[in-house]
Amino acid sequence: MIVRTIILAIFVILCILTSGCVLQPTEEQYKHNESIMTLYPDGTYFVDQEDAFSGTYIKRDNRVELEIPFGIIVMREMENGNLVDPDGDVWVKV
Repeated sequence: MIVRTIILAIFVILCILTSGCVLQPTEEQYKHNESIMTLYPDGTYFVDQEDAFSGTYIKRDNRVELEIPFGIIVMREMENGNLVDPDGDVWVKV
């Protein structure tokens, strides 16, 4: 009985100690010239450039749709994970 209790206590302690070790989604960064775009797992993004802006995005199939004040910018994802914007500029995954 004591051995079972000790084993159960060790198991519970290990579960508590390793509960934060579960893989969490992380942000993705893309770079184009001097601009860096960060996509956060909560569905928000930030573009760090001279005229920085942010908003929300949605991933659909091989597209990333950035919601901006005047509409939506659709960027398609290439096979290597980079993004291409409507002007044909490639945003390289960092």
